[in-house]
Amino acid sequence: MSQYVKTTALSINRYDYSETSQVVKFFSPELGAFNALAKGAKRDKNTIVCPLDILHLYEITFIRKPSECLNILTGSEIINPFLPIRQDIEKFNASSRMLLLINELLPFHAKNSEVFELCLNALANICLGSKPQIDLLYFELHLLRLLGHVPQISSCVMCNEPLETQFARTNFSASSGGILCRDCAGKIPEKLEAPTGVFTVLDTMLNKRITKFYRIVLAGGLHPETRRILNYYFSYVIEKPVCNYA
Repeated sequence: MSQYVKTTALSINRYDYSETSQVVKFFSPELGAFNALAKGAKRDKNTIVCPLDILHLYEITFIRKPSECLNILTGSEIINPFLPIRQDIEKFNASSRMLLLINELLPFHAKNSEVFELCLNALANICLGSKPQIDLLYFELHLLRLLGHVPQISSCVMCNEPLETQFARTNFSASSGGILCRDCAGKIPEKLEAPTGVFTVLDTMLNKRITKFYRIVLAGGLHPETRRILNYYFSYVIEKPVCNYA
């Protein structure tokens, strides 16, 4: 049975449905991810909804249909267009990566207010800060935590031996779900090696609840290695390669 619904939602994807209409994928704290058909959204004189784009926070009203049918968008108002992100290519790339991961990892209609809050906080920090690559790392780690996919990075996933900080490099296995000590690494064929400092940084970001996390500065050379490990791990979790963001 159809019902009218009003909610705050982040637009995370869209595609053309016809010459005049679009389907927009929204993410709401109460409703999770869902699609809505915006009839006539591409017309110049559309009076039902405001211009629709991804990476906007809206207040929307829609007719909620049964799960096998498209919801019908009946009204929308922009709350936050995150303009600073659109004026900086690095900020835009980091934010686009966030949307990609949300699209891939969040099932439809799965309520998750914590992920919604994490996403809005990350976008706010990207808007205000100067290190979007750090904002993105923080978002990715805590997205994994909230969705139950966070890897074990403070101790060996096989034997629980603490991270061996006395060694320059440490092995990480996506299929095993975390780092490997030197004794266990030889037993696992599928793994990547990275500077041990990468896992120290990730563990710090995962366990230190800080609002202004863009103040964290990665030592020279660590950020590319950190990105390589996360790309490798997300590709395993999503089961397909993810776009690179350096």
